[in-house]
Amino acid sequence: MAASAEGCPIELKDVDKRILEQMKKGGKKDEIRDLKLLLAQIRVDERDFNGALNIYHELSNEDPQDFKIYLCQAIAYRLLGKNDEAENNRYKRLVPEGYIHAKYIDDNW
Repeated sequence: MAASAEGCPIELKDVDKRILEQMKKGGKKDEIRDLKLLLAQIRVDERDFNGALNIYHELSNEDPQDFKIYLCQAIAYRLLGKNDEAENNRYKRLVPEGYIHAKYIDDNW
């Protein structure tokens, strides 16, 4: 994410390329998942919210119980002005009981 900072000599497209190359090499399921999350974050930083949503949908298909993926989807929908899609998102139903940031999510959504 440092590459998205102003004045950084590394371009996001270069980081994107490196991530895609690493994903092609394969690896553990969790590592590939983390790389996909990074790609989605790059898409958000580039304001390519639809591109980010595509990745989040893929990730949610791979792990339908991970509320964080749905939360990221809801945020991307909000940024696109698709508030109905954001509100109907699954993340609220999947937030674990006692999750430390649950109140923040509820209060700020």
